[in-house]
Amino acid sequence: MLLVTPASVGETGYARMAREGVIAPLLRGVGLPRDIAPAPALRRLALASIIPAGSQATALAALWGHGCGPPPTVIDVRCTAGTVAPAQTSRSGAGVVTHVITAWPSHGSPPVAAPLAAAVDALVWSPLDLAVPTVLCAVDAGLLEVRDLRAASRDRDDTGLAQVERALEWRAQVAPPVRGVGQARLEPVMRRAS
Repeated sequence: MLLVTPASVGETGYARMAREGVIAPLLRGVGLPRDIAPAPALRRLALASIIPAGSQATALAALWGHGCGPPPTVIDVRCTAGTVAPAQTSRSGAGVVTHVITAWPSHGSPPVAAPLAAAVDALVWSPLDLAVPTVLCAVDAGLLEVRDLRAASRDRDDTGLAQVERALEWRAQVAPPVRGVGQARLEPVMRRAS
């Protein structure tokens, strides 16, 4: 049992395990044994276990599922019209905001949106003070490229994208280039070889 929920151990058992520190909360109503790190794959599994069937977690929740940002307080889900009855709560009791979209990527889509789609949705649907740093985290982690984000955001509100681009420009001007540890170790060797 990797993910622990009230449904799997009972409400009383779950509350006791959380109180005694046996499990660490991952999302509201989903815990993880204390000695297991909340890797992105486990985060996505936790999201998949609580979102309404037939929907896909997106925006800040999906970016958290890919390893960026704090745990979501609201879970944005997207679905096509008629696929999911608009729910106000997930199976865990966390707040859910349902967004009906016209085009679905494909049948059998994963329950958590890909980083690029999640970033586009976050910049439109989430508060920008949370979305911009989380999208920057995804860029820094190599989960998405700004040029792809720009292309995917073409027909949407670009206020958030503009803030992401300004932050990246500012960092490029202010922060010195980051040198990798490997690069620093190889420079003396490369100088001797030349």
